[in-house]
Amino acid sequence: MKDCVFCKIAKGEFDSVKVLENDEFLAILDIAPIVRGMTVVLTKKHYDSRIFDLPDDVYQRFFLFAQKTAKILKKGLAVKRVFLVVEGLDVNHAHIKLYPLKEEKPLGLILSQAHPAETKEIGELKKVLKQINQSI
Repeated sequence: MKDCVFCKIAKGEFDSVKVLENDEFLAILDIAPIVRGMTVVLTKKHYDSRIFDLPDDVYQRFFLFAQKTAKILKKGLAVKRVFLVVEGLDVNHAHIKLYPLKEEKPLGLILSQAHPAETKEIGELKKVLKQINQSI
């Protein structure tokens, strides 16, 4: 899709901070995180955000890639848990949001107490990535 922001990120047309990448998928630090290290996992090929409509093989590989990314975040940020959320309402492109959390509380409670999302500079996100990479 020519106007899709995630397609443009996948093609390298917009700056992003990559946590993990392969031929099919990309994990980037969210530019407006509500928790430190919030990551968006997306397909490089454009698929509609209705994730249950993905071809079965793509769906399976997508979630395995998200799992691998979550393990990197968990270890790299020394968090207890990484929550996975699929909602697809902001951008109509298949994507998964990963929330690295230090506390074992219900996600809704943690997110309701999270700081408001602020757009981060790429340099700030690269500092988070550096911490992730130093710990793995």
